Amino acid sequence: MDPLTCSCKKREVALNGSNGAPELLRQLAGGVGPKSQRIRDFVESLRPHQRARCQLFHKFSLGEVRASGGLFRHYNEHMAKVASFDLDHTKVRAPYVRLADLKYTPGGEVISKWDLRVGQPNREVIGTGAMHTFEHLLAMKMRDHLEGIVDVSPMGCRTGFYAVIIGQPAPEAVMDAFAKALADVVAHEGPVPAANPLECGNYRDHDLEEAKFWSRHVLKKGLHVQETILIEGR
Repeated sequence: MDPLTCSCKKREVALNGSNGAPELLRQLAGGVGPKSQRIRDFVESLRPHQRARCQLFHKFSLGEVRASGGLFRHYNEHMAKVASFDLDHTKVRAPYVRLADLKYTPGGEVISKWDLRVGQPNREVIGTGAMHTFEHLLAMKMRDHLEGIVDVSPMGCRTGFYAVIIGQPAPEAVMDAFAKALADVVAHEGPVPAANPLECGNYRDHDLEEAKFWSRHVLKKGLHVQETILIEGR
């Protein structure tokens, strides 16, 4: 394998000479067709300082790739580098919705990760029981209001949640779905769904009333779309 790679340290896109796909190589070499557009979309998803180091817009000639053909593959970011560790938590203003990261499948489809922040980092912390209840309720309620939800998971810092979504919906659509889901939490009556020993690994640790408190808090304060603010020098 003789990959031509983006020089960006955060992510890598490679063209390699494995198992012929000559038409795909021609599309990539000529800078036309859907695969080339996916490369451009990928580069657009990079942060500015990463994109500045990325030479992916060069038009590849067939002489630059192995004649045996190749496959377009996305090599997503790192194993050790974590995007959320680049966020300056002292400069964000909760509650908010933020596009946290984008990933691409080998077929070029986009997966978006969203920061759904409830409490102000290092100032407000949600109790473990309420976080657990949120997890159960948001797993259903977010899917009621937005298509493509893969998962909604609590943050370990207990200030919010991450939503993983197929595609890249508009931030306003994610914010609207989150607000509606929180309103559903406030309106919920009766047992917490799946809070039983058959369906839950810690079914006694729930707090619906605190989850409702935080939901009201967010709705009263109002959500906004938060831009990513990087730690200086990252």
